[in-house]
Amino acid sequence: MEQIIETQKESVKLMKMSKGYNWEIKLLGRDEDDGELKEEHLKRLEEIDKSLREKYGDEKKEIII
Repeated sequence: MEQIIETQKESVKLMKMSKGYNWEIKLLGRDEDDGELKEEHLKRLEEIDKSLREKYGDEKKEIII
């Protein structure tokens, strides 16, 4: 059986606070793209943020690039 190995591209830190949830989204492995922030990176971060807002609330959160 062939094993599939995927590279982690994002890191999400979810914290439960007294007034709701907070999260940090970090983009990993940008060195492979010469450290350049691309449109595809922003779209992916926005997708993750939108998903977290739908599940945990609609407060503004920090995206770390």
